[in-house]
Amino acid sequence: MSRSERSKQVSFAAVGSIAAIVISAVAVFIAWDEAQIMRRQQHASVTPIVRITTSFVIQEDRQAVAITAENVGIGPAFIEGALVKNSRGEEITMEEALGALPEGLARPSLWTSDPDGLVMEAGGEAPLFVATWPADESINNAVRQYWAGFADSVDVSACFCSIYNRCWTTTLNQKLRPERVDKCVNSNASADK
Repeated sequence: MSRSERSKQVSFAAVGSIAAIVISAVAVFIAWDEAQIMRRQQHASVTPIVRITTSFVIQEDRQAVAITAENVGIGPAFIEGALVKNSRGEEITMEEALGALPEGLARPSLWTSDPDGLVMEAGGEAPLFVATWPADESINNAVRQYWAGFADSVDVSACFCSIYNRCWTTTLNQKLRPERVDKCVNSNASADK
């Protein structure tokens, strides 16, 4: 075998090796890209979407106003906390939020849940705050008017996560979809630091 034939064999081998490396690199990139697509599909298939709503209910013996968290997404939501803030953005209690009641309207019975650690299945809902008054025709309109203006002076927010630990915050007055956050920060936990 002559020297030129050996160099042709070496160059064909080098070209073949380079081609194999390029094809392998392309295959690895395609596999990585497919894995990313599958991961996004997996996350999307269990994404919770929590919405905070208010309701006003009159029953025979009482009337109630409630702030409720509702999971309208397709996966479970892990509720990490809920906060009440005044119009200046300061954190307050629900008792403080109900402080400025119209004249003649007695303080309601207030039930407050501790949503930290609550798991809500898709389509599930849980009350965060419920205020009840006796059913009385004379105060029905006062309660209804008070509650109609309540959302203008107070905002309620909740932080929730998916099973993949992706987290969002949502608020009572939110017009758009929940906002993505790195993690939920519980106000009580941050106060302890």
